[in-house]
Amino acid sequence: MAASKQNYRVLRKLEVFYTGGAVRLSSDGRLVACACGDEVKVVDVASGAVVKIFPGDSEPITALELSPDGRLLFTASRSLQLRCWALDSGLAVRSFKGHRAPIADMTVDSSNGLLATASADRTVRVWDVDGGFCTHSFAGHSGVVLRTLFHPKQLMVISGGDDGEVRVWDLVTKSCAAVLKGHFSAVTSLSLSPDGWTLLSGGRDSVVIVWNMRDYSKLATVPVYEPVEGVAHLPPDAPFPGMPGKLTATGKAAKAAPVYFATGGEKGLVKLWRSDTGKCFYEQPAVAAQASGAAGGVEDLMLLPGAAGLLTATQDCRLLFHHLEGDTLAVSRQLIGNNDEITDMRFISLSAASLSAEADEQTLAGPAQPTHLAVASNSDQIRVFDAATMNCTATLCGHSEAVLALDVLQLPNGVVLLASAGKDAAVRLWSLPAARCIGVGAGHVSAVSCVAFARRGGDFVASGGTDKLLKVWATNDLTYDATTPAKLRVTAAVAAHDKDINAVAVAPNDSVICTGSQDRTAKIWKLPNLVLSLTLKGHKRGIWAVAFSPVDQAVATASADKTIRLWSLSDGACLRTFEGHLSSVLRLDFLSAGTQMLSAGADGLIKLWSVRLSECTNTFDAHDDKVWALALSGPSGNLFASGGGDGAIALWEDCTTVDADEAAAAAEQAVLKEQDLANALKDEDYGKAAALAFEMRHPRRLLAVVRQVLDQGPQEGARTLQRLAAGMSADDVQQCLEYCREWNANAKHCHAAQAMLQAVLRSRSPQELMAVPGASSILEGLLPYTQRHFARADRLLSTERAATARRHRRPLVVAAAGPALAELVASKEAHLAGLFTPGKPQPRAAQVAQMRKEIAELRSQLQEGLGGFTTLPARPAAKSPSPTAAPSLMAAAGTSGRVLNALKLVEANMAVSRTGRVGELSFEDQQTLLQLTDENLALKAKLDLILARQAQLQALADQHGGYEHSASTQPSFTSYTGNGSSASSTSGGGDSASEWLRDDGWDSSMPSGDQAAHGTPAATW
Repeated sequence: MAASKQNYRVLRKLEVFYTGGAVRLSSDGRLVACACGDEVKVVDVASGAVVKIFPGDSEPITALELSPDGRLLFTASRSLQLRCWALDSGLAVRSFKGHRAPIADMTVDSSNGLLATASADRTVRVWDVDGGFCTHSFAGHSGVVLRTLFHPKQLMVISGGDDGEVRVWDLVTKSCAAVLKGHFSAVTSLSLSPDGWTLLSGGRDSVVIVWNMRDYSKLATVPVYEPVEGVAHLPPDAPFPGMPGKLTATGKAAKAAPVYFATGGEKGLVKLWRSDTGKCFYEQPAVAAQASGAAGGVEDLMLLPGAAGLLTATQDCRLLFHHLEGDTLAVSRQLIGNNDEITDMRFISLSAASLSAEADEQTLAGPAQPTHLAVASNSDQIRVFDAATMNCTATLCGHSEAVLALDVLQLPNGVVLLASAGKDAAVRLWSLPAARCIGVGAGHVSAVSCVAFARRGGDFVASGGTDKLLKVWATNDLTYDATTPAKLRVTAAVAAHDKDINAVAVAPNDSVICTGSQDRTAKIWKLPNLVLSLTLKGHKRGIWAVAFSPVDQAVATASADKTIRLWSLSDGACLRTFEGHLSSVLRLDFLSAGTQMLSAGADGLIKLWSVRLSECTNTFDAHDDKVWALALSGPSGNLFASGGGDGAIALWEDCTTVDADEAAAAAEQAVLKEQDLANALKDEDYGKAAALAFEMRHPRRLLAVVRQVLDQGPQEGARTLQRLAAGMSADDVQQCLEYCREWNANAKHCHAAQAMLQAVLRSRSPQELMAVPGASSILEGLLPYTQRHFARADRLLSTERAATARRHRRPLVVAAAGPALAELVASKEAHLAGLFTPGKPQPRAAQVAQMRKEIAELRSQLQEGLGGFTTLPARPAAKSPSPTAAPSLMAAAGTSGRVLNALKLVEANMAVSRTGRVGELSFEDQQTLLQLTDENLALKAKLDLILARQAQLQALADQHGGYEHSASTQPSFTSYTGNGSSASSTSGGGDSASEWLRDDGWDSSMPSGDQAAHGTPAATW
């Protein structure tokens, strides 16, 4: 019995990456950047996978360009925004408005320092790449400027527009050096020779003109008999058919040598030309073009690096790589940028080298594993993809309208039969790997929506359609190597349903056929005469899919009523009902020897079901639209493919065993790490303990370790946390900031939160910090609680001064907090100056006035010596406190220390605001960072006062009896409880020094909503 599957993961995915428009190849030929709606997607040429996505601004991309050094990507959209991106990091370097109308083309010079843009506002502009400013603006075209090009040797820009003119612009004199007239329609393509002295211009007037760039004369006009969308200059030694090889002539002979070039136009064919004769010396055969799927016209054409071949982008969103094979220019690789809507797919077993050629019997012998995937989409073509690389290796053309359904049969002799049905009311049979049509069935009167082969030997194929007819076609008399398709013969037909037939399946023993219809019924038909055996009723909406169990006498149906039903073939009873999809169930199949089912729905989800338990085992999500296609690689279901309305094809592999092994290994590692953590705590190696707790993603354990680290002392604790923060990755920093935000919301944990935050801030520059995903929102979440903690510290100081003044009838001295206040003043002044950064939104007048008022008040406090407090003289020794008063003083001193440990937030990280080029951050990010810094500085000043207060209280206690801290006199820290009761109490008497602590505790500053959320602080400390 086959092992049950528990989980699948995406092995490979081909997603939409090109929807037409601009395409650019990197200088090394490894990457290609494509416009995809409002995004730009960078695709790896070797694997066809999308490696980078550059988000857009909701407007379509109109132009893009890659710098020659491969560092930068430039994009332009209909929103008139011109953006520069770092290709490696995917971050936006700068963004600015380029023109008054959309940009149609852009190019970067060979030095990577200048960018030229051609726009619909009839101008050409040149930009400094590093500075982001415009250096030249040229106006002269009378229409849209479509193409622009830098001269490789001179400071010149060449442009072509829809006015039929080619203009040469001199960057030194900032003027138009020449106007080249010769086209009578739009100039759509420009190409320069490597030395820069020969220019090719192609237009929609079906000619290519060769220009001499020394004197701007016309060398030749070559009619190409089709509108030109792409032209490329070919070196004489380029590896293309009919090329002469490397030229050895010099002098006048070299100047008179013909110019070779390639063109691509609306016919979708690549043609090679020479200028001296004006003739095409090589044309891509039309048959080869059809075999490669080149049905759409060429939208762009470019030379591959090293002149190794050509790349063409077609109007039906495909990228074709042409290389020399023998004496022909063949398509060596084909990347499908947009499959449109996937309607069906099937796995097939082929040798990669046997497509488009006769199969080798020895290669195809034996039970070959699926190597390719046949895909039907919303087009008249069937594409065959290599399952390993997702390269389109062949295209089957024959249907005149969209293909709706596929089925495949692997014959013992190694030949693969593929059946297809389409909207053209035809059923076609294909022989693979020869990739030729061997039979056509014409008998339906409307679209054929489903098709299924006989399971044993493939003697017939059944089809059903929107004409409500079920037909059986004989296939045993076909010739698999026929060069022309034969007419299929109908052996049985019946009007099967009252509405459209959506699904058909043949039983494993070829004895019955099941059909599912839009009339909400499924019917069982006996072969060979299609006699009705059973009618299965129970679904409330139309049936989209049917499947026979491979081992049991049962059939499953999937319906638009969001359910799957399992029926008995003996009496037609419903055995099981599977519920779980949120929308119509569109596809269904059995796997794991009939013990499990796989279904796909209109909700974009794929579900794995246990047949025995009638439960959903797992749900998989990889599509953004309806999943119309589902294909299993075999009965075991180790591999399956899915395709949907989003145009994406996903290959899934069974990872049940791998996940189990990884889970076991993870559990073992967790046990080892737990032991290491316990050992580190026992050995008081808090740095290692904190790193382990963070690595294990245990926030509570990490919080406990951070507290123990801080108990070592401020300096040692800061160094330990600094080492931990320095070794964090970007993801670790994000997680750590989230921990700090959660801890900071609780007064009990704010000390640990701010100590950890301080370590992170000191170990990262502002740019690195803001590059962390979600950093801005996390820091904004830290600000309100930081301000609240500051207010508590301020009230604590005020209340303590008042209580002490009442006790001693004179002001109590505080240690000067001048350095912290001076640092705060400097920070606020820097913040105020940063508000007036050029190019940033200017602050409101009220905001500026408020900040200047705060700075003046802080300066006044500095000048007045922090309120004019005087030094407290020593108390007379004769007046000793009562036995209960001295412990109260000690309790107050200990409480101040506890408050310091609980409230001490991160010190002012002035390096954040003074270094790291803060000005390069966005205005909002500057506001967040600088405000957080100001809050920390202000709180630091208050905490300095608290620290001085603790020292004064300690000195006062020493004068009145020299009490020492002990287990009986040390006050315990307040803990929150849900009902407001105290979790701990303070030893000692109850004089006024402790009374004001109870009367004005932390709970007095917390609003009622926060009290309900966090609990009420206990009445004692």
